[in-house]
Amino acid sequence: MEIDPVVDWLNRKAVSQPDSIFILTNNNSFTFGETSNIVYTLSNTLENTYNISGCNVIVKANHSSNFIFVLLALLRLGKQVLPVDPNATDNELRSFSNRLSATIISPDVIEISSGIVSIIDSNFGKSGILLATSGSTGKPKLVQHTPSTLLAAVTNYNYVTNNNDGKLLASLPFYHTGGFMVIIRALVRGNSLIIPDTVKPADLLTTMNIYNPDAVSLVEPQLLDLLPVSEQIRHKPEFVFCGGSKFQNNILSEAIQKGWNIINVYGSTETASMVCFNNNVLSKPEIAGKPVPNVNIYIEDGEIVISSPSLATGYFDDNELSELNFRDGKYYTGDIGNIDDDGNLYITGRKSRMIISGGKNIDPVEIETELKKISGIDDIFICGSPDTHWGEKVTAIIATEDFDIIDSEKLKCQLKKVLPGYKIPKAFVFVDYIPRNSLGKIDKREVNLLLRNI
Repeated sequence: MEIDPVVDWLNRKAVSQPDSIFILTNNNSFTFGETSNIVYTLSNTLENTYNISGCNVIVKANHSSNFIFVLLALLRLGKQVLPVDPNATDNELRSFSNRLSATIISPDVIEISSGIVSIIDSNFGKSGILLATSGSTGKPKLVQHTPSTLLAAVTNYNYVTNNNDGKLLASLPFYHTGGFMVIIRALVRGNSLIIPDTVKPADLLTTMNIYNPDAVSLVEPQLLDLLPVSEQIRHKPEFVFCGGSKFQNNILSEAIQKGWNIINVYGSTETASMVCFNNNVLSKPEIAGKPVPNVNIYIEDGEIVISSPSLATGYFDDNELSELNFRDGKYYTGDIGNIDDDGNLYITGRKSRMIISGGKNIDPVEIETELKKISGIDDIFICGSPDTHWGEKVTAIIATEDFDIIDSEKLKCQLKKVLPGYKIPKAFVFVDYIPRNSLGKIDKREVNLLLRNI
């Protein structure tokens, strides 16, 4: 499929299928034609009301139709948009704003109205998307995608579903790669996008029973919470994509036995979601699967390396990391794995210390940096430890002499002022010293012994 980097997807759908439903919520529905009109009017409002003269804009990614309208309006204006967690701390928002020299927009305070237009003039080909993911230096990486790379990612997705899905459930946050790409898939393919009130299991259950979606993406905690109420779901989706982190095999097996059509997928923010899939989970739960036809996966010195038209163009404001991870048209993932004789990919570990908890990447360095500011802490090591619900839970090993002053609740209160909730350690281990070798590096064997009892 030839990629057209200046394609205006909303225009095409507004002309070819104006009366088809694009967005469904519990309170409203919007056709492609109505969405086109709203976006046209809103883009003029945003340009006249907000200071968005620069090329970058930050948008709080509320789980609502308003976010999609604002997103598309800004893309129409040729902006590069960064969706962020609507619950991000003031420090996080300030940091993003300073890095991008960007205005922050909250969609839920914007009044939405529509004018009547036949077609939207657009700078869509000049626009772009930034998606934040945790980095190894304590500040999030801002992954840059273009309309061309996002369209290629939709092509990857089409190979997996064979175009047999009609209604897509927005089951992940829109600032999460998996959640954001559902918007792009629905827009490009002319699908209906179903938006629940939240991505909590109770709301997903309610929405699935109302609208019967054909495809849903889940991270492990969501699937774990939905399994006990499986019998209440009247129509299970045709495609249930599980990704974000390695799922426990027993959970996937239980889901399949309860009638869920599980497809294990592998990808990242840098690949704009799935590039590899396993639709034979019951017999081979340990494999990530095979790459889709326009993706090539290699193993170089044990590291998983990917080439695909969906690869990001690099990282915003980090040329050094871009040159390190994106070389010769390939993306060096940092994941460790191997490929068997049948072409199946196995993921066996990670090169970095990144923690994946509930499908979210968490940089331990960022948490350590904040804890080091607290008086009475002598040494810190943040790591992930196994958890049946989250896959991994953030665990803090803290060396201190002030056991009467330093306690877990006080530390949590301090961290909540500067970090979002999912980055707050769920377990604390207090020790006299943290085991390190003669070079000052963590003694992983000793640390694992410390973690046995939590």
